[in-house]
Amino acid sequence: KLAFEQYLQYLSTISDSSYVIFRLPNVYGPRQRPDLEGGVIAIFDNLIKNNKTVNFFGDGSQTRDWVHVSDIILAFYKAMKLEKHFHLFSLGSGEQTSLSKLYKYMLEIQAYTKEPNFLDERSGDIKHMVMTNKKARKFLDWVPKVKLREGLMQLSDKD
Repeated sequence: KLAFEQYLQYLSTISDSSYVIFRLPNVYGPRQRPDLEGGVIAIFDNLIKNNKTVNFFGDGSQTRDWVHVSDIILAFYKAMKLEKHFHLFSLGSGEQTSLSKLYKYMLEIQAYTKEPNFLDERSGDIKHMVMTNKKARKFLDWVPKVKLREGLMQLSDKD
């Protein structure tokens, strides 16, 4: 990925082409499929709505940066108005939320009472992940507006 980003940056200097690259956090929102990798919220939501047990791989302290799809779409839209050039933006919230806290929010919102099943950590899983949005704030006047708990409540409203 990095090599391709660098190649696009080089192309932008020798041609009239312009490129915008987005580095995305964990994106979630309505109608997200639970059978795709990385959709922790969709997976948990599907299991909870079907009254099944949620599995944690690890102790639940691992953290992620979740941003609602509507905020991501807004950043894409704003980027269409940029001057031609090479731009690379991280679209994180800047907030780390543990799986345990995410699960707690979902329990409260959906009145679900089952405890998660704790399994061994999976090899290669990232323990903590958070992304900045400093450059997107400066050049796109963008920050995510949908707070995680609010976005989770919207998932519940869609059914």
